[in-house]
Amino acid sequence: MAKSNELKACPFCGAKAELLETIDGYADEIVFISCTSCKTTGGQSDSHAGATELWNTRQPDLEVEQDSLEIQNESLESEIAYLENETINQLKAKREQAEVKIEKLITGIDKVNNVGVALRRENVRLKGVLEKIKTLHNLLPFIAKGVCRCDPDVGAVPCESCAANEILKEIEALNPEQKEE
Repeated sequence: MAKSNELKACPFCGAKAELLETIDGYADEIVFISCTSCKTTGGQSDSHAGATELWNTRQPDLEVEQDSLEIQNESLESEIAYLENETINQLKAKREQAEVKIEKLITGIDKVNNVGVALRRENVRLKGVLEKIKTLHNLLPFIAKGVCRCDPDVGAVPCESCAANEILKEIEALNPEQKEE
């Protein structure tokens, strides 16, 4: 609660009030109160205490208060509209940035998938080559002899040396990049 000699805030805008004096050559001293912001005046008296009492107990002028509130409301509405617009613009910018990042991620995922498919194909090809090499390894003793022992009567079953030569041809077919010089 304000002391009796302390000025209350302006009843219209809530700003600080100040005590002013005038001295007229024809009259006694006149003391009144003025708002430091909206410049509303009141509490006119011939003493400090009287002016303070009048200011602190006066009722606000409803028309002036309504005008002040309307101005404040317009200001707040303008600020809200600005902030809403800024927020919308910021959200749009962030969404656009996110869409660009998502597109880059999708492109990266597609590239990884393509590499994965190529690696799986190469893996299957290399497994085939490895199996042929294992078979060749098992046939090395027969290849070293270089003698064909195919049974002309059987016909369908090649000897180990001939089987090794067939496997070498299959390996060459599986790996077309490497050609003998």
